[in-house]
Amino acid sequence: MDSVTRYVISVLSRFALIGWALWLERGHWEDFFITRRNLKLTLRDGLGLAIAFVPIGWAYAHWRLGGVYWLPRQDWFPTLLAAFIPAGLQEELAYRGLFLGMLCERWGLSSFWSILVITALFGPFHHRRYILRGDWLTLGLVTAFGGVAAWLTLKRRNMVGAVVGHTAMDFLIFLFIGGKVSVL
Repeated sequence: MDSVTRYVISVLSRFALIGWALWLERGHWEDFFITRRNLKLTLRDGLGLAIAFVPIGWAYAHWRLGGVYWLPRQDWFPTLLAAFIPAGLQEELAYRGLFLGMLCERWGLSSFWSILVITALFGPFHHRRYILRGDWLTLGLVTAFGGVAAWLTLKRRNMVGAVVGHTAMDFLIFLFIGGKVSVL
């Protein structure tokens, strides 16, 4: 089986697990910040997070690659889809939706401790390749983003801003590094 097929199966399997968990919780999705509540504000927050990431992503590309290597224009839409479906939507549903909701809403952990736990677990676990390479700056950036995304989710009681911000962050970094995935 080639790597693309394995990746597609992996993404679909994760969506199936998330879907199953949400099906079990039907009628209680607000506990996992899947709601229309504060939708305009949370969209504004997500777009603000995306805009704030532009200079960070630009500086990161200069630091890691010595400059910006623009992703070819024909690759923008597929890259945006990849940033949204398996990254922004799937990861935020799991981490800022199900896991953060479980800690805060179901187990009664305070917002501070919920954010700390989910950030400390998600960043290093999901991005362990940075630990293995000793790339502490990149690990710090993605972990800090996770903390901000968790804070915004709890602040607005809605995870849409985290999805928008995550999608934009991933898309922008690929836009600026020109698809040079080996540097990530």
